[in-house]
Amino acid sequence: MNRLILLTLLAAPLPLFAAATDGLGAAGERPAYTAQDCARLAGSAAPAGRSAADAAMLAGLPPLVSAQAARLRGAVGADVLWWLRSQGALNLSSLPTAYHEANHAIDVALAACHGGRAVYVFDGMTYVTELVRGSTAPYVVAAAAVPPAIKAGAAVRYQTYLVRTPKVPANDFTTLLDELNAYVGAAAIELALVDSPLYARFRADGNAALDGNIGGAADMMLYVLSYLKVVRTSYPDSYARIRNSPLLLAHLQRLWTAAEAMLKAAAPHGSEKGGLYVVPIAALVAVHSPAFMEELDRLKIRHQ
Repeated sequence: MNRLILLTLLAAPLPLFAAATDGLGAAGERPAYTAQDCARLAGSAAPAGRSAADAAMLAGLPPLVSAQAARLRGAVGADVLWWLRSQGALNLSSLPTAYHEANHAIDVALAACHGGRAVYVFDGMTYVTELVRGSTAPYVVAAAAVPPAIKAGAAVRYQTYLVRTPKVPANDFTTLLDELNAYVGAAAIELALVDSPLYARFRADGNAALDGNIGGAADMMLYVLSYLKVVRTSYPDSYARIRNSPLLLAHLQRLWTAAEAMLKAAAPHGSEKGGLYVVPIAALVAVHSPAFMEELDRLKIRHQ
């Protein structure tokens, strides 16, 4: 059984670079990847053209014992820095967000390297599936199964993903699963930062809570189940493609097990218990209801 290795911070003090927000520089042009990058992206090698300044900035980020973070800093470190610079700060919110977005970048690039088949980088490993991106119904159809109370209680994330997202082929189940993949991976980084200077500084700056990747992972679990329910009943061709994709289902199992372990570890650090992280309890109650759990059972996905 795959398991989530929760990240831990090294004992080293936070570098001076991390304490400053004016040393990040301008974001510039967003990184792009071509077929020539495929072999390199399969591992953690940095591009030959990475500048000494960027290499130093990446080395100066808060040190995490994490195969995932190391993979992303190496292969797509330009994306990590681009997202930090775009946000204009290095803090408890922006750093996990940068890793989250860099995770999307490497997944999309590797999918192009594999003929459009969905690829997921998780815990530093590469998981290639058989399902071609864009071959199932757009994931916004999941809105039909999301409980009304959840729509009202988590309006921002719900609006972002299930209302405002364009209904185009690229935004299908493989992309929804990529969101769960990125949220769960970056949630582990948020947990790793609990005892860090970034966490303490975020609280000292007057922030009472952070609804970031931990909360996002819980919401994505609900959206995944909602999607499966809708396509099973209304988009049989899409459901058949998912059901007949064992590599994709294996990754759904991997992510579900990791998400459950992450949320259990996050519980003591929830905002309702004096921590900073928002854990959407209502979404988790809905996720674990029999009506949604049966969607995992139908696909033989193990769950708590």
